[in-house]
Amino acid sequence: MPFLARSPAKTKVQDSRLSSKSPLLFSLLDKLDPEKRYEILDCGPASAGSIDTLSNYHCKLYITDSRSELCAMDTKELDSAHKLNRAFVKSLQFYKSHKASLDLILLWDLPNYLQADILSALVTYLLPHTNKDAYLHCYIHTASMMPATPGKYSIMEDSQVRVEYNSDDKRPCPAYYQEALHKLMYPFKVKRSILHTNGIQEYLLSQK
Repeated sequence: MPFLARSPAKTKVQDSRLSSKSPLLFSLLDKLDPEKRYEILDCGPASAGSIDTLSNYHCKLYITDSRSELCAMDTKELDSAHKLNRAFVKSLQFYKSHKASLDLILLWDLPNYLQADILSALVTYLLPHTNKDAYLHCYIHTASMMPATPGKYSIMEDSQVRVEYNSDDKRPCPAYYQEALHKLMYPFKVKRSILHTNGIQEYLLSQK
């Protein structure tokens, strides 16, 4: 559900959460024009840290908390464009009759957990709600194993991104290379990428 970003009371983050620098994300945020209004989609659950940080900008923030629904989607059941569209509308609530104009899509590590065809269909679904200058940001796991479920990410004001996982369980990792991302996220293409010391590759993609 969309809402205008506000500045909530600061919440203390538990020490059990992992934190790291996210140079590409903050390089993009640092370039946002304070006089311009932006539309940002966060595909993760609501985070006090992210809301507080993004409230420094003039933006309309969409938070969908759609990870579980998207990860459960299977093209064996959603075997037509119509069924896929209905599933995405139910999960993300973007409608053809009321289009958004997204400037930034925060997928976090969600692409690692989606069926490949679902990832492609998700980008296709969001495209009409995305302006031509928009950026897509994500993290891709590169090790053979990755956390069993997507992390809960939070943007912090100290130029850190913090992530919390539900358990220590692991699952096989698709370890997408840049060429695979170009195919799966067409027409978005990788503009910049950085390999973090923890083995996660950070990506910024755009249509230009």
